[in-house]
Amino acid sequence: PYVFAERVCKAVHDRLEAENAIKYQLYVDCMPTVEGPHLQDVVLSRINYKTIQKKVKRDWIADSNELLLQEVKLLYIRTFCEMTFRKVLMKNPGHFPSVTPPKQKEMAAKPKVPGKADFQEVLKYQRWATLYSINSSVRAMQMVVVACLDIQRNSLYNTAYSK
Repeated sequence: PYVFAERVCKAVHDRLEAENAIKYQLYVDCMPTVEGPHLQDVVLSRINYKTIQKKVKRDWIADSNELLLQEVKLLYIRTFCEMTFRKVLMKNPGHFPSVTPPKQKEMAAKPKVPGKADFQEVLKYQRWATLYSINSSVRAMQMVVVACLDIQRNSLYNTAYSK
């Protein structure tokens, strides 16, 4: 019975934590983004240049370059919205009593380049280092972004005021 009680307690705690994280992300995703900062054209042109500067140009990079730049813009604005919302939550914790900012996790350190002797470690490193250069993974990330944008269209913040 003690083990069962611990498991139930952990399940309830994990559920509350997941619910809080979903609410937090939903608030951030539905914030108005028109007034926020936008990336400068100089920065976007540098990103574009870095993307297509390699001598071996892949067709899918050229095809989806505009989509990738649009995604960079959206992520920049979303990051600004998240920082703003986190500041509001820290300044006025009672304003949104049902939402608390999730704990920030430490970034995973980039794995060291393994020695040639350990093939499994080399394979794991290569998978980690080349994730975003694989066409199928880039397309999967784009599908996730499209799904998130569909959800984002259901705005929680009403910015149109009537008389």
